[in-house]
Amino acid sequence: MNVQLVQYVIALSEELSFTAAARRCGVSQPTITVGVARLERELGVALFRRKPKVVITPCGWQLLPLMYQIDHAARSIKQIAAAHHDAHRAVTLRAGG
Repeated sequence: MNVQLVQYVIALSEELSFTAAARRCGVSQPTITVGVARLERELGVALFRRKPKVVITPCGWQLLPLMYQIDHAARSIKQIAAAHHDAHRAVTLRAGG
């Protein structure tokens, strides 16, 4: 499961518009459409109904809190790694390396 696709699902669930979700994620609308469809295929379930308007399916609602946890965990990992990288760099610079 790709974290970026999870972020697309989160954006779409909050925006309920592929265009708005794409704008928010800084990608094209087809990128969101293909990404969400890819994750749905991978999971074997529909997360959204698309017509007549975008709505979250019952399964989508059930999985959404876990998607938020995945997103939060990924962001936390990046923050911790960045802090360690910065600390390591500061030590290396002080040591003259």
